[in-house]
Amino acid sequence: MEERRESLRVSCRLEIETKAGKNWFMLNSENIGVDGMMLTCKSEVEKLKKLGIDAKQNVLLSFYLPDRNDLVKVSGMVVYVKRKANPTDGSEASFIGVRFKDVSDHTNEQLESLMSYKGKKPFI
Repeated sequence: MEERRESLRVSCRLEIETKAGKNWFMLNSENIGVDGMMLTCKSEVEKLKKLGIDAKQNVLLSFYLPDRNDLVKVSGMVVYVKRKANPTDGSEASFIGVRFKDVSDHTNEQLESLMSYKGKKPFI
């Protein structure tokens, strides 16, 4: 059964350093919310799965939020992996949904602040 996000997401293109098992990847975010983010890459789903990015797998994410200088580090669980057309440009891409877990109070405050900008400031 596919899990669905529970909170608001905002479009936000960030470089995300991702660790799954012993493997490190650089992925990009499509959107972000207080409970998780959608990542994207050009790799085929089968390749991602062989490298440890698959549903119900734990991952470690490191990234900088817009207009912030401190590195955000959160753990999460992959809840979605699918290849489809990218709504931004129509090209094929793999999408990886990650639900955050063990988010610090400081990181949660930063994410809530980011969500409060929805509609006021574009994020790219």
